[in-house]
Amino acid sequence: MTLDELPETALLAEALCDTQNHVLLAAGTALTATVIAGLRRRGIERLSAVLPGPPVDAMPPEDPIAGRERLERRLRHLFRHTLSSGQINPLLHMLPAYRLGDPV
Repeated sequence: MTLDELPETALLAEALCDTQNHVLLAAGTALTATVIAGLRRRGIERLSAVLPGPPVDAMPPEDPIAGRERLERRLRHLFRHTLSSGQINPLLHMLPAYRLGDPV
């Protein structure tokens, strides 16, 4: 990708090295206007870049009921040997409250 094609939200896909194989920028570096200007001064015209995914805050919140059901299924799987032997594990009953932030 050329430097002119880069949006300011792009991240460097792989480490960028000079001719002596010294790392100029690490993979994952944000390609801001200042960084891009520095690359132009060094004569770099093309590089590999990626666009970041949506921020975590932009993800829709999970339905609380679905979240509780998913957690309970996961815990039943993790404690399946205890449950099949008929033993009662107090941790199994405390974990949902802890994971969901419910007061105990």
